[in-house]
Amino acid sequence: MVILVLGTHHRPSGLPRRGSSELRLPSSGAAQTLLLIGSDHRAGEPYRSANTDAMLLVRLDPRASTINVLSVPRDLDVRIAADGASSTAKLNLAYSVGGPALLLNILRTQVFPGLKVNHIVDFNFQGFSDLADALGCVYEDIDHRYINVNDTAQTDYSNIDLEAGLSEAVRPSGTAVRSVPSHRQRDRAPQPEHVAA
Repeated sequence: MVILVLGTHHRPSGLPRRGSSELRLPSSGAAQTLLLIGSDHRAGEPYRSANTDAMLLVRLDPRASTINVLSVPRDLDVRIAADGASSTAKLNLAYSVGGPALLLNILRTQVFPGLKVNHIVDFNFQGFSDLADALGCVYEDIDHRYINVNDTAQTDYSNIDLEAGLSEAVRPSGTAVRSVPSHRQRDRAPQPEHVAA
């Protein structure tokens, strides 16, 4: 099995260091667990301006015939310490407060006690775009037409114009692909749900 991670490699301050108590690299051929984070974090920007809506735990075991994937609900109530105080908040807020390191700490202490994670992959819009470029295109099964033109400063929605049916949503260059996962305007049409390579 080959895992391909695309995007700009950077090690922001919010990411645990290799060999730290949060991350332990497995020995060669051993089972391992990955924390995959889908975020809108951009290199060089603070985590407080970023969000994560997707958190997946992936278990890879060379002795098993399957790859196990568990989606972690972003709306789980957890305790988050910030500015000297602790309060109850949704799990995905942990990423904005302390980046992947705090998110992993809360997963290990409050959600899955004793969880051991070997790798963290923070997959942002640029990584998604790069993956679409590497694959050549992304096809999407669209239930009805989605359209939004962001022609006003009052909204911060993505521009999107997709017809119903199975369509080639993205071609190499990745420009259009960013509008698919970031489309959040739900009052006109629900978010597209099925993206396939």
